Amino acid sequence: MARQKLSGIYGDQRFAFDAVMQFSEGTLTVLGLTPFGTKAFLLEQRGTEVSFELLIDREIPFPPEFMLQDIHRAWLWHLRLPWGVQAQGGDESPVADVDGERVRERWSDGKLIERSFERLDGEPPGTLKIEYRGGYLQGEAPGEVVLDNGWLGYQLTIETVQWREL
Repeated sequence: MARQKLSGIYGDQRFAFDAVMQFSEGTLTVLGLTPFGTKAFLLEQRGTEVSFELLIDREIPFPPEFMLQDIHRAWLWHLRLPWGVQAQGGDESPVADVDGERVRERWSDGKLIERSFERLDGEPPGTLKIEYRGGYLQGEAPGEVVLDNGWLGYQLTIETVQWREL
């Protein structure tokens, strides 16, 4: 479970909000919070089933599917990579093609520093890059994470303020 502060830019819109993310017993739950700490939205994924409920009278600046894709790419993608949780060695830059995307990771001192995605067909052009400032190991509290989505034109900074294994 992670409580996070998110801020970013999507098009000409700036946004910031807090969220609680939990992955437990095969269910991914994301609860978005207002600046007052009340519930803003609830996003859940069980297997391939996704539900979204907006709990305030205000639109979110991007489709909820973007949030799920970002969560999977940043925190759960290792499940789809041939090297799993950690590249062998610790200072490697492994590459794999997964579901039409070329995935590259950069590791240093045994920690994940960067993960990037490029579409094999080039559509849309560009790169989606995730930078793990200070490095990241699966199961540990992540530091600041910056996601730069060159495909869809947004940047997101995620600061984890509370982390707990369930």
